[in-house]
Amino acid sequence: MIVGGGAGGDAVDVDLVAAAVLACPSVARLSGGLMGEVATYLPGRRVRGVVLRSTEGRTGIEVHVVGRFGPPIQEISGQVHAAVGVVAPLVAVSVHIDDLETEHEPSYVPVQPLPVEQEARARVGNVGGADS
Repeated sequence: MIVGGGAGGDAVDVDLVAAAVLACPSVARLSGGLMGEVATYLPGRRVRGVVLRSTEGRTGIEVHVVGRFGPPIQEISGQVHAAVGVVAPLVAVSVHIDDLETEHEPSYVPVQPLPVEQEARARVGNVGGADS
């Protein structure tokens, strides 16, 4: 959906921007921010990771991504700038790399307790038990 363009600002198709950014090989996904607040809100939906800002009558695009681990941050940012530049050539772009994703990133990594913690838990577990 095309938004912006009012009072001399540049019109931007946020869906096209999102698709261009997702096509970058160093981008794992768009980022909605810590609380999902980074988005363009449209009727009945939102485009996560793309925010339009208007300053002094000019439209700017803020893009938040999760990059792939490996390429330098500058390369990730450069790919995003280039991709957005193709679909919105006259608009200033601000790229935010919110996180990096490894290829096999687990969603949960169990933390192994230290031997001292295991001993303390064992003692606390026996308090008031059959052995007391």
